[in-house]
Amino acid sequence: MMTKTIKVNEETHKRLQEAGSKGETFQDVINKILDKAERTDDLEYDLELLKDLEQAEEDAKNGKLIECTLEELEKEIKE
Repeated sequence: MMTKTIKVNEETHKRLQEAGSKGETFQDVINKILDKAERTDDLEYDLELLKDLEQAEEDAKNGKLIECTLEELEKEIKE
């Protein structure tokens, strides 16, 4: 596997050391941080989607939804 060198200042180096557990490499720590960031983005998307679905359910109960065909919807999206 090819490796790359990155430069970080002393404070960032210290933070990476503190974020890791014994035996973890900086690569392990960085990947752990990136994985967590991706999961956070996914969670934020899921929460927004859930909010939208709850609003749609409420709108349906209140008769605020409009029926349309897939073709009509695709046309509306393109405009």
